[in-house]
Amino acid sequence: MKLSSALVLQGGAMKSMFTTGVLDAFLSEGLVFPYIVGVSAGAANGIPFLAREKGRTCRVNLTYLQDPRFMSIRNYRRVGSYFNFDFIYDEVPHRIDPFNYAALFQAKEELEIGATNCQTGEVDYFSFQEAKLSHEFQTFLKSLYASCSMPCVCKPVFINGVPYLDGGISDPIPTGRAREQGYQNQVVILTQPLEPKQASRIRSLPPHWVYRNTYPSVIALCDHYAEIYNQTIETLRTEQENGSIIIVAPDDTYGVRGMSKNRSKLIRLYFHGFDKGLAIAKLLQIKQ
Repeated sequence: MKLSSALVLQGGAMKSMFTTGVLDAFLSEGLVFPYIVGVSAGAANGIPFLAREKGRTCRVNLTYLQDPRFMSIRNYRRVGSYFNFDFIYDEVPHRIDPFNYAALFQAKEELEIGATNCQTGEVDYFSFQEAKLSHEFQTFLKSLYASCSMPCVCKPVFINGVPYLDGGISDPIPTGRAREQGYQNQVVILTQPLEPKQASRIRSLPPHWVYRNTYPSVIALCDHYAEIYNQTIETLRTEQENGSIIIVAPDDTYGVRGMSKNRSKLIRLYFHGFDKGLAIAKLLQIKQ
């Protein structure tokens, strides 16, 4: 079923197993969104959704969960990032577990990936459809690397000479981008309950140490992240009350954190998302 709403995907690293479950439920019900926008792990979930690759993200995550090539301190020492994106988004889909690129390039829907420009502190968006038309898919893939590059645990990714990091630090839940693209009605998938964040000075200290001589805009974003996030949550609640936004959020994350490797907890979070996704899919079909 083709919908007229935008699909907005929050990041959250391994917490995005909830998103994976929701999207697999949407694929089971045949839901198609004309426009998808995501940051960090949300963007990573958007690509297999666009290719109708149901179950792929869950399978890959669980298969390589304990593989040091996926995420490990060894990766950080060897390539400068805790997550080895060359392994995750190149070696696995091209050689180990082939991805259906033919289906991806046949997709007519738009997917935009947001990444934080380390020089300006602003989020820049990269378009799948533009990349496809200009034969610049490798640049689009680099934007995915960039969007998933968490501050301090991943090195910046350079695109056309510009350094980028995690899109979620500048635009945690990119509903504003969807509105800019003309979509007032949105389905927003979160990776944590719809609650404000508490400011934490401890979380802001590592960026001060890592980026003090290079990217002051990144330090400012990390310092004010809780404020940025809470303003976003307040806007979401208002728009939910107005009926323009449907929010899909976990009731519980079951102790899963960004770099969690607990298989049973991740599976539980996935099926929690799948159940939520089925319920929302039925609602969307009725409203349509």
